Amino acid sequence: MKKLCVNCRNLFDTVRNVPHQSFCSNERCQKARKLAWISNKLELDQDYKSNQRKAQKSWQQANPGYWRKYRQQDKTDTPVLTPSKSTKSKNAPVLTPSVSEGVGLNGLFELRVLSQIRRVKIDVYIVEIRRHKASSQSKKIVKR
Repeated sequence: MKKLCVNCRNLFDTVRNVPHQSFCSNERCQKARKLAWISNKLELDQDYKSNQRKAQKSWQQANPGYWRKYRQQDKTDTPVLTPSKSTKSKNAPVLTPSVSEGVGLNGLFELRVLSQIRRVKIDVYIVEIRRHKASSQSKKIVKR
């Protein structure tokens, strides 16, 4: 049976033994499924939540100063970068330090993922932002 994936919105074939399957087998969709499960479990199961808190505290006590060292290393090793306007190739983007002043973010935009950095418990994406063709042709607001 074909279903629409809750995360990526693509059609996929469900597994016969999993009648309520709502995520496809794509790696990103499986990560989203797991995060949704954990979030739901933490919200509904107080025992699970307290066990997670205890495990985190015991890990922090066993690894004092870990996050301080990680943040120091992270500041020196991986600066936040965004693509410059001269980016032409998908495989070899030219990166410049990010700037946030004077960017008008009204309208419809396209995002193209240039690279992905795996950080602690979150995914960081470096993207190229371009004004969508439809946004320059009409001034209508698109709601999704």
